[in-house]
Amino acid sequence: MEPEPNSWYRVFLQEPRGTIQIDGREIAVRAVHTRSERLKDAIDRAYLEKYKTPGSIKFARDLGRAKSRATTTELVPIA
Repeated sequence: MEPEPNSWYRVFLQEPRGTIQIDGREIAVRAVHTRSERLKDAIDRAYLEKYKTPGSIKFARDLGRAKSRATTTELVPIA
């Protein structure tokens, strides 16, 4: 499954610095491709735990496959 042309992921590929909004606050971040297998494993487990309905489990499993894991992106706050 390819990201949409104007998805947040594609936007961060072109310009890794941006902002996100959390609880009404705007936070400056930098997008970094995650290399940590430990972090990717934790993310896979979290997806499977959160998306466990019959209709969504397929998508959660797909996110744990190599192609999706290779695009795992971490949003790191900019101080």
